[in-house]
Amino acid sequence: MAKDNNKKHVLYISHTSEMHGSGKSLLNIVSYIIKDEFNVTVIVPTDKGALVDLLRKRQIPYIVLGVVISVYPKFNTKKDFIRFPYRILKLIAKKVRFFVQLNSFVKKAKPDIIHTNVGVIHTAHSVAKKNKIPHVWHLREYQDRNFGYKPFPSKRRLIRKLSHSNNYIIANTKGVYDHFLLSEKNAKVVYNGFIIDKIPSINIKKINYLLYVGAVTKQKGVEEAIKAFSQVSSQIPSTELWIVGAGNKDYLHYLKSTFLCHENIKRIKFLGHRSDVYDFMHEAKALIVPSLHEGFGLITVEAMLNGCLVIGNDTAGTKEQFDNGVRLFNQEIGIRYNTTQELGKYMIEVCNNDPIYYLSQLETAQKTVLKLYDVKKYVSEVKKVYSDLINNTNSKQLDKQ
Repeated sequence: MAKDNNKKHVLYISHTSEMHGSGKSLLNIVSYIIKDEFNVTVIVPTDKGALVDLLRKRQIPYIVLGVVISVYPKFNTKKDFIRFPYRILKLIAKKVRFFVQLNSFVKKAKPDIIHTNVGVIHTAHSVAKKNKIPHVWHLREYQDRNFGYKPFPSKRRLIRKLSHSNNYIIANTKGVYDHFLLSEKNAKVVYNGFIIDKIPSINIKKINYLLYVGAVTKQKGVEEAIKAFSQVSSQIPSTELWIVGAGNKDYLHYLKSTFLCHENIKRIKFLGHRSDVYDFMHEAKALIVPSLHEGFGLITVEAMLNGCLVIGNDTAGTKEQFDNGVRLFNQEIGIRYNTTQELGKYMIEVCNNDPIYYLSQLETAQKTVLKLYDVKKYVSEVKKVYSDLINNTNSKQLDKQ
């Protein structure tokens, strides 16, 4: 796509080339903003992935650089522990290389704003500061709580960087905002938004399955969902649990060998990555969201839009979304649980109740999504941040003249 020199240029930094939650949110921003008053370029770590495919299809400019996330290496084996000093040196070398690459590109491209799409990338802030370019830092995750990440070199250092004068911070929930000790001086909460082409009808003729959608990882709590279902499966004998999402081969083997016993081997289905998730949501009895520290929970929003009841862990981003529904409409928009036993109890209730019992709740959940999480509202808030930063930068330049 040809660059319009009359438009301001925003450079986005993505840690992924795939369409995970952060990738979807980034694509929504650039797809709308490119039609408006901004030119965009997206930096991605590889040339392969669903996000890159869509950028290419939509003719959105992107380049590949060695994007590095600033977190300590994890210990999975004894070998990891022994090699820890080497792994730290390797991380530092990668960070230096990325800084040089990014700084070189920025000097040529001269963007008006650099927008880092996730909190675990620190290098873009340093490059923006060096080149006196306003930097937007989008915090979408708790890092330590939901992914077990430890910021490198320290969380205290990260918080200092976040408070630097060239930063403006967007937190995707109030919980993330508070976690990083942010201030209204240079930060605000902007809920993720996604494209709502039409409002789906709410299906009350559900099929007998419960649904989990997301990465099949320990951090996402999928094991708790499977464990709860296994404990109560004999009381809901006609119900299945469908697991939609990709996962590490070893972890998948562990889950299957642990929970696929004779009684439920045919009733817990691992379906892998699917593109028809919305169809699954439309027909499921409920979506289970067991993550303990969900940053925002785009899956929760997508389920509520598609008329799927959400049974969610009453913590972090899931709790905040439920609380938003109560605040706006004085009604619960999902079912909260705090223990595995509670989750199992609600699985039984939902499977035994007629879906029409939850119709009012489903309608209110859908209204909450439309009010808070529409992509137009999301992009409007982000564009306002850009405009304020550009106006502020222009004012400072005039003051120096």
